[in-house]
Amino acid sequence: MAIATNLTKPAISPDTGLLTKLLEIEENSKSQSHYDLHYFQVLIVNQHEDGSIETTLLTKQKQDFRDMKVLEAGGTVGSIADSLPSNGVQLDPKFLPIKNLDGSLNHKNLAKYSTARFLFQCRKLSQLMAKTWLSKDYFDNDLDAKKAEIARKIFLAANLRPNNFEPSWAEIPTTGETTDCIIKSDRLNQQGLQLSLLFGGLVYTPVEPGSDTYVRICEPILSNYELVYEYAFKVSWDTFYANRTDYPQSGNNPVPPYYEVVMPYPPRPELSEFTVKPDQVKAWAEADEHEGKFPFYPESIESSDGVQFVHPPYPYILLSCC
Repeated sequence: MAIATNLTKPAISPDTGLLTKLLEIEENSKSQSHYDLHYFQVLIVNQHEDGSIETTLLTKQKQDFRDMKVLEAGGTVGSIADSLPSNGVQLDPKFLPIKNLDGSLNHKNLAKYSTARFLFQCRKLSQLMAKTWLSKDYFDNDLDAKKAEIARKIFLAANLRPNNFEPSWAEIPTTGETTDCIIKSDRLNQQGLQLSLLFGGLVYTPVEPGSDTYVRICEPILSNYELVYEYAFKVSWDTFYANRTDYPQSGNNPVPPYYEVVMPYPPRPELSEFTVKPDQVKAWAEADEHEGKFPFYPESIESSDGVQFVHPPYPYILLSCC
């Protein structure tokens, strides 16, 4: 994903061990019942008439999210439970296929996959932040504008806890195998929990006030595993680049997360010919990964392993290559 660098260390780093875990989660999630007793966290955002938002953290077993309806892309209605656990952003299966035709692992592509996925995450985070800088007039519909506005307010309140908890922090389970997909109240990443859930595609808002059908604010960029085990997020108001540092726990048995990531979110510069134009911000925020001016994948996706436009081609647009 797009976060900056701390010296030579990437803020969010490629990890082939993580890829193996993601493959395991993907296989297990094919069975709807595999994670039914596991606990997950979802942030529900209600927007009031004055534009303010109220957030509620739901922590419950996957099976208890099954009755919560979500409007999917294309207009179909599914269940929030169907996307649990979050696998994060996935590469086009035609690009660097990690399985051979006989089902065995393609180790050559496997070694490249983690890096390519990391760079795709960098791009997706940068595009998300760029989208929050656009005014309502630059969106095709009110719902997309609302989602961008809510994402912006989550960035601005990244250091705050949710307004409500169901159940309370004290009642959220912290031990046992069924809790390995939630951010626990005694861990470093609970401080930026709302931002973490946004990046994991785990923030929802009613399609309209009072509706029992929800829409996802942001498609998943990070997986549940990454949110719990790797990263604790904070926001900096005075930089255009992100930064990752190790989270030292000397003298203790180290517990996750193991890295602290500071995301950039400075005041938006005046959009003009002297900084960056609104149309340029929109072009990057909505850039397609396959086609158009700023594709991510190579033109010949099945015969090339190179990627492009990980970062925006314009100055001042936020980067998140951790």
